[in-house]
Amino acid sequence: MKYLVMIVMALVLVACGQQEDHTDRAHTAPEQLYPIEVNLNYEEPLELNEWITFEVVIMQNNEPVEDAQEVKVELWKEGEKENSEILETTNAGDGIYRVTYLFEEEGRYVIQPHVTARDMHSMPQYELTVGDVQQTEDKDIIILSSIFKTTFSANTLNKQWNKRKMPKL
Repeated sequence: MKYLVMIVMALVLVACGQQEDHTDRAHTAPEQLYPIEVNLNYEEPLELNEWITFEVVIMQNNEPVEDAQEVKVELWKEGEKENSEILETTNAGDGIYRVTYLFEEEGRYVIQPHVTARDMHSMPQYELTVGDVQQTEDKDIIILSSIFKTTFSANTLNKQWNKRKMPKL
């Protein structure tokens, strides 16, 4: 009889121990399985002294994210990140968050949406050109060779290229 009670108790313990714990899987939301995708839409060309509307579009698994915890846009002139501006967006629905901005200076800018949604964070960067900004060919080009560590200007490189006497790097 003593052995029978021990066998029954052992069977009960083994049966209880074989239940699978699905609590972690049950509480994992399906949206956490896919990353959020952040895109920036705007109309070009970007003109000086005109209000521009930027749309931050947030998608996850091809579905709009309408419940983002935070969507801000950081904007700065190229090379001047220390002077950046943080702009608040408004939720326009269907995964679109809008902000408007007035550019008062021509130049190249960087715009970076900061998006926190569904326990994820994304901060892609986009480069913008405002107004009529020309590429300058007179800029110095720095070529650092691990051997020579030499600096050449664009004109020097052009002259050497034309004479086919390019330095070996």
